[in-house]
Amino acid sequence: MTGFIAYRWRVDDPPADQLAARLRTVALDQGWQAVQDGPGWAVLAQAAPGPAYASKVVDDHTVVIGSVFDRTATEQGRVADGVVPDGSQDFAMLCDHLTTRCWGAYVALQIEPDDRSSLDIFRDPVGMLDCVIWQCGGMHIVTSMPEPFIAHAPPVGLAIDWLRAAALLRFPGSVGDALPLVGVEAVPSGVRLALAGNTRRTTYLWTPAEFARRPVPPAPPALPAMIDACIGAWHSRTGIAIAEVSGGLDSGIVAAGLTRSGRDVAGWFHYHAIDRDGDERVYARAVAAHLGLPLHETLQDHRVVDAALMADVPVTLRPNVASLSVFHDRDLAARGRALGADTLLTGQGGDALFFQPATPLIAADLWRDPRPWRAKAATIADLAGWTGRSIWSVLGTVLRARIAPSAVALPDYRVDLVARDMPRDDHPLRWLDDTAALAPAKQLQILTLAAGRAAFGGSWCASAMTVRHPLMSQPLLEHVLPIPALDLTQGKRDRAMIRQAYAGRLPPILLERRGKGCLTPFFGRMLAASMPFLRDYLIGGVLDRHHVLDRETLAMVLDPEHVMRTNCYTEIFVVLLMERWARAWCDRIAAIDAARA
Repeated sequence: MTGFIAYRWRVDDPPADQLAARLRTVALDQGWQAVQDGPGWAVLAQAAPGPAYASKVVDDHTVVIGSVFDRTATEQGRVADGVVPDGSQDFAMLCDHLTTRCWGAYVALQIEPDDRSSLDIFRDPVGMLDCVIWQCGGMHIVTSMPEPFIAHAPPVGLAIDWLRAAALLRFPGSVGDALPLVGVEAVPSGVRLALAGNTRRTTYLWTPAEFARRPVPPAPPALPAMIDACIGAWHSRTGIAIAEVSGGLDSGIVAAGLTRSGRDVAGWFHYHAIDRDGDERVYARAVAAHLGLPLHETLQDHRVVDAALMADVPVTLRPNVASLSVFHDRDLAARGRALGADTLLTGQGGDALFFQPATPLIAADLWRDPRPWRAKAATIADLAGWTGRSIWSVLGTVLRARIAPSAVALPDYRVDLVARDMPRDDHPLRWLDDTAALAPAKQLQILTLAAGRAAFGGSWCASAMTVRHPLMSQPLLEHVLPIPALDLTQGKRDRAMIRQAYAGRLPPILLERRGKGCLTPFFGRMLAASMPFLRDYLIGGVLDRHHVLDRETLAMVLDPEHVMRTNCYTEIFVVLLMERWARAWCDRIAAIDAARA
């Protein structure tokens, strides 16, 4: 994470002047440095302990914070820094330059000298650098790391948004887009937000639907080379990096790219369970042997969730509902600290990017596919075999998609723990805008990519290191989005196209593997053994007292026999982590209110 804070205020407002001085002191006390420090306008950022922290002062009124890479170099399989032009007076042109000629994790900021209340913000298209805003008195505040500052400059009306908290329980993937707090908001990725006084203008400059509608180029860049360049770009921004080799395809792809980057990785880690389905060592070892990696293996043994563990869970502005494997997360963070690592590189996002779901929705692509009917019939048979459905069922999916196309619905949990009278909040996934006319499998892919950005949120690892997910890089999304799911899967198996592309780069045992590892028994035993604490923590907890949860359903789920018989582990972990977040923020808000009184 590149920590930064920017604030804009009227210089003839004495309380705002005092607040600006206080925020500057807080940032400097943390070792941050002033990037821009003028009348009514300041930007401070983390000092540069390594290459991950960067800023570009375009002129007296414009700053770009974060990591910026060159798009053309990436498409050619090379690593190069992006060039941000000096002296740009046109913020729209700068945003276009960053979006089309560069990529990375950044936020661009500009003020209008003649308007002392103005602040223009652009956040990178994928949202790899967080950016939240709020107003305190006469000051606009923008930051990627609000926790050190929010108590010193609290938003008016700061409170938990219980409706949004309930929506996150129903669909945790939306945490990358909307915050469950009143008074603080996230700047959407790929959006230019212009603030001036009490007015605001929002302009969407990048959407997945735009690229999904584009034709596949006749001579696209080689995908493995582009993947290597994206991985190498992120690796070039590290001082000491670590990585996981889970035994899955996506982590193997990242490991292969890291070995080609020419820079060292301080530690390669693998976690496994005692159960056969949760033991992926044979695949992880094959990747390590193929790439020549020294693999450190750790057994995820019997654990119990208790009060000490929950008190240790990091709490940021975003609930860390993506960090469900809590012991794995905490252990890996500790190992990273021990090595002095500043970055963890993961394979997160590959399932969505290369298309993992075994769904008959892929068959709808056949309407737009130029192959002859005989080949289409063979593809329908292949899809039926892969998805475990009859040929007639798959053919019915094709016909329904042709006759009555519709938007893909958000996934539902097996058990809904949210109170029945809690209204269903509209999902905030702006990446789904303008996707209803796309093929249904492409809609599903964009949905899973949007939800995958929940991994950008808080966790033990994120509190110890910068966590990078190279397979979520903008050039890769733009490369893959135009490709039909039918081609990504070849109509017969998950991620078929990328498996074929990595023949020789990764061991055959991994590329030919069908299925994924499963930690269901491990989580089931953990939760069953933790039931006394879980019932005490959740029933009558903060979420329950604010009528967010259905107590009757929750009590039914929090039963050892029910847990071992029914796989509702994700639901329980999401509620558990949201409860921890809500308790912490109730305490923080109470302390802020007390200080104001």
